[in-house]
Amino acid sequence: MVHPVEEVIAAEKEAEKILKKAEERKAEIIDKAKHETLAILGERQKKMDAEQEAIIRKKSDELERKKEKIRADGQGKVAQIERLAQGNMVKAIESLLKEFEKQLD
Repeated sequence: MVHPVEEVIAAEKEAEKILKKAEERKAEIIDKAKHETLAILGERQKKMDAEQEAIIRKKSDELERKKEKIRADGQGKVAQIERLAQGNMVKAIESLLKEFEKQLD
């Protein structure tokens, strides 16, 4: 016959085993949750980085187009000023020649 004290000791040992397994399972669940959380955060960070990069690329392209438009407009204005200056130069030379001819007469 099994003594009641032995039954209690056996039950306590069984309870300790159950608690130990429960603690191990709890630790596994927590560890798994941490890894899954880190993986989710990593994926979200990659997505945010890609979105941010797309926004930066879009803005950079817009700025490049604006810069090219300003440059083209400036080159057009420079060409126009050069044409006007060339026309004025011809007029100035003609005027000087007329003045010189007047002095020679």
